[in-house]
Amino acid sequence: MTREELFLLLPKNCVGIECGVKHGKGAGHILRNLNPKKLILVDTWKPEERGDTRYKYVCDQFTAEIASGLVDVIRADCAAVLHLLSLYGPDWIHADFGVNSYVASVLPGLFSILHPEGYFLVRGYLHENPANKIAVVIDRLLDGYATEVARSEKPVDDTVAILLRKNRW
Repeated sequence: MTREELFLLLPKNCVGIECGVKHGKGAGHILRNLNPKKLILVDTWKPEERGDTRYKYVCDQFTAEIASGLVDVIRADCAAVLHLLSLYGPDWIHADFGVNSYVASVLPGLFSILHPEGYFLVRGYLHENPANKIAVVIDRLLDGYATEVARSEKPVDDTVAILLRKNRW
């Protein structure tokens, strides 16, 4: 499965959050295929990484959706706005941090704000390296907190996407 095919396994007509938006490609796919009630896009769009240009590109791309209230764009670190994100009551979260190992420290917080029985789609380095912090966090979530639904094949950039479903307590 590709990451785009994993998106199609997420529930439709729900509230979703995408952390790690970059150019908005995933957000566009989500809007076209999942018909969300609300989509929250969160990214730092760091200036030193052409972030100002990317942020403007994403806002321009979704001007109508932002104006209608369907899409909220938050330019911030996901960890810094966890409380704000929790107020949306997300049914699913897509955490796309690619090669950024920072994701390992953010995953537990994002997972904690997810609706019971919600879905968590994570993309990053998930290969079987003991030093890989992302893989360690995913393993912890799978140890009683979540169930793996599906996993992508390894893409060219050596990252993997995994779809988890939060276990109901």
